[in-house]
Amino acid sequence: MQGDGVHLNRQWHSLAEIVGSAFAGMGTRTGERRLHTELAADLPLVELDAGLFERVLVNLLDNAIKYTLPGATIWIRATALGETMHLWVEDDGPGLPVDRNAEALFEPFTRGVRESPIPGVGLGLALCRSIVAAHGGVIVASQRQPHGARFEIHLPLGSPPTIENESTI
Repeated sequence: MQGDGVHLNRQWHSLAEIVGSAFAGMGTRTGERRLHTELAADLPLVELDAGLFERVLVNLLDNAIKYTLPGATIWIRATALGETMHLWVEDDGPGLPVDRNAEALFEPFTRGVRESPIPGVGLGLALCRSIVAAHGGVIVASQRQPHGARFEIHLPLGSPPTIENESTI
C-alpha cells in the first residue's frame, strides 16, 4: 500500500452497516468480551470504500481483543459534528503503553508490547492510518479514562446524495 498508495472504491454507505459487518466478521474471536455500539440515530451517509474501512474497524477490534482480558467491554461510537464524522473504538482494558508515545504505535512494525506472546507483526495500525488518510481523515490514539485505549477517527462528511421519497416517484 505504501508504494502504490491506497486505491479507493468510494461509494455512499451507512456507517451502521459497515460497523455491523465488522462485528459480524469478528465471529468467535471476541471470546468473552462484550461489544457495544453507540451510533447517533441521525448519522448521515459517508463516502468511503466499505471494504477497506471495514478492515480498519476489524484491525482496531482485533487489537482491543488482543490487549484486553476476557470480560472486557469494547465500544464503537460515532456521531457527526459539523462537516466531520467522529468515530471512536474504545476498550476498558489496561490502555496504551505508558512508556511509548501513542503516535509511534502507527509506525510500521511497531507493537504495543515489545516482547509479547500476542501474535502480530505491527502492521495493523499503520494500515489503519494509511486507509483513513486515503479517505481524507485522521486517526489518533489516546488513553481512555479511567483506563483503556481509545482510537478516534475523523472523516470528512462531504455532500451525500439526496434520496427521493418513494411517494413522489
